[in-house]
Amino acid sequence: MEKTYSVFVKDSGHINSSQKITADSDEDAVGQARRFLSGSLRVEVWQDQRFVARVDTVADAQTSRET
Repeated sequence: MEKTYSVFVKDSGHINSSQKITADSDEDAVGQARRFLSGSLRVEVWQDQRFVARVDTVADAQTSRET
């Protein structure tokens, strides 16, 4: 069952914008929220008044290592 989530795009602690999304799970909502990341922005995902996750480019930077 799809739920409605709010995605808040933040820069320097201030909300730049917000979007409503629908997702089947918290994990799906976080995955969708990643598309709003760019530069030094951070996004927060909420379902009503429940905090779900915070995603930022530093914490989620992926590195590949060749051995």
